[in-house]
Amino acid sequence: MNSKLFTLSLNLRKYLSFYCEVVGSDKIQSKFDLFKPLYGIKKIKRAGWNRKEKGRMLGESVESVAAHMYGCILIAKFFLTDKLNEEESRNYPGYDKRRVIEILLFHDLAEYSTGDVPSDVKGTEDVRQEQAVWNHIEMLTSYQDIGDLNGAAIDWAKMQNSTGNTSAEHLNYRIARDIDKIENLVQLLVYKYDEQREIPDFEDFFICLYRKIETSFGSSILAEVCKPYRNSLFQFAKIRIML
Repeated sequence: MNSKLFTLSLNLRKYLSFYCEVVGSDKIQSKFDLFKPLYGIKKIKRAGWNRKEKGRMLGESVESVAAHMYGCILIAKFFLTDKLNEEESRNYPGYDKRRVIEILLFHDLAEYSTGDVPSDVKGTEDVRQEQAVWNHIEMLTSYQDIGDLNGAAIDWAKMQNSTGNTSAEHLNYRIARDIDKIENLVQLLVYKYDEQREIPDFEDFFICLYRKIETSFGSSILAEVCKPYRNSLFQFAKIRIML
């Protein structure tokens, strides 16, 4: 089968689905009608803070998905070096802080429609729905004078598939993925120690996030994050061994 024809078929299918859903709708009166659903990301709560099966119930006053994404960008902007030295450049070809920030900027945007589904319970249907939303976001670019959103969908897919891939072309995606987990861990520490919230499975949750960090960039940031909480964290035997 001709791969170019197959690619065209996939893109055509995406557009036809988008056309039936949006373009042919009499509810769309302006570009703002297309933008407004995406704006809803500001009110979507992060689901991981309310997991009854884990005894983790923090209530309604938890971070939104938008707050999480901004936290990721803030961490990247603050902790990542702007430019590597000569030796680091040889060891990490392709490193680009601006690309890492760009990848993180929209990485959970599809959750404006799907909501936040924790990764450990995300099933095949959840993944299919998330991909369908990214297809929709991608097709918004087919409207005249709407900014190019294609890159966001591509970055999301590559970020999801970056785990364990040590090639230079995946470096920025792996760093972005690390920061995604580090931001979650930062919020966990803030809720536990700064806000004194009850998190029964704190030790297991911390370890789960800690073990997902793959890059030296992520490990360096994680070490800085943990320093102020070191004495408190040492009260947990399994965490003490890791630190």
